[in-house]
Amino acid sequence: PNNFTSHLENPVIPNVNPSHAGSYILTVTDSFGCQAISTVEVTIYPKPQTPTIAHNAPFCEGTSDLTLSTQAYFGTDVRYIWTLPNGSMDTTLVPSLVLPNATVNDTGLYSLVIFVDGCLSLPGAEVIRIYPTPAIANVPADFAVCEGDDIILSTTTVATGYVWSGPNGFSSNLQSPSVLNASLVDAGAYSL
Repeated sequence: PNNFTSHLENPVIPNVNPSHAGSYILTVTDSFGCQAISTVEVTIYPKPQTPTIAHNAPFCEGTSDLTLSTQAYFGTDVRYIWTLPNGSMDTTLVPSLVLPNATVNDTGLYSLVIFVDGCLSLPGAEVIRIYPTPAIANVPADFAVCEGDDIILSTTTVATGYVWSGPNGFSSNLQSPSVLNASLVDAGAYSL
């Protein structure tokens, strides 16, 4: 195929591609001029592309399973070989991997190679981040105020964002909001 010819006993064809597939004929001539002919059929499988890894991260630990996936390949022998941040490997027959209840310990570099009919892809890699769950907010103990007084809410929990909600449509993004001149409709549970 591809106009190949060689006078070497053991020739090598570098960087093969599909045009090199086909029948190779070897003619051997001994010192008496006698010849023997043999044929070998060479099949060339396409090399899988470097995989891209899709995922559902980032998210906070304990809120979701980590789901990784890649493009599907078809062949008589297909395997997806995942390497996790802790160095362990997980081989699957499907193009996805699920790590239940992902935690901050699952943060790191994930890599994947695809094995298809004896051919191995170059590794694809992706950094995955799972964030720690914030500490439960520190809020005041249950308390009472008189009608017309202010309800003063506060927290000592340091965060990048706050969302208070409560009765009578109350909401605030402040760390320590107040309900001024409280009335009976302002009584109830406030959450942060």
